[in-house]
Amino acid sequence: MDSKKAQKNLQVIAKILDELDCHWWLEAGTCLGAVRENGIMDHDLDTDIGLTDKDKIWEISKKLLKNGFSLIHDFGAVDNGYEFSWRRLGVKTDFFIFYEEGDILWHSAWKNGKQLFFEFSKDLFEDLKRIEFLGFEANIPNPPEQYLRERYGDWKKVVKEWDWAKDPRCIYWERSELNKEDI
Repeated sequence: MDSKKAQKNLQVIAKILDELDCHWWLEAGTCLGAVRENGIMDHDLDTDIGLTDKDKIWEISKKLLKNGFSLIHDFGAVDNGYEFSWRRLGVKTDFFIFYEEGDILWHSAWKNGKQLFFEFSKDLFEDLKRIEFLGFEANIPNPPEQYLRERYGDWKKVVKEWDWAKDPRCIYWERSELNKEDI
């Protein structure tokens, strides 16, 4: 992935999400790169955004289209595990809608048409931390270290061959449509 092009895309995305007053943050490997490396990781394949504003998906989509993004795919249902991905300048960005359930927030991702569930402590997303990142302001879960532990375990260790559908600590296997052994 071209980190300069990814940076340009993230700047546009952050502006759109802020203009729409969305509750959003850098998600997954993009958050990890921001915290651990103060940049985009060389071995990352895409960028990731988390948000809770399922009611703003269509407004977000219209603005992304106006800014040169193309929809690659969308999975799930808006009310239950929606993920949508866009491409611009040859760089893909995944958007994950998070849903509240008791004291957790969860999102889905899809592997071979099957839904995987990822769960986190809800309080990580209530008071997001605003950071300066690559020339723009972005949000990250707060405290970021706890979020990264919940997702990755030992997040300080660089792992270049990461299986997003098998390796995260936050996958709720009992709820998911796949077993770890099936991946």
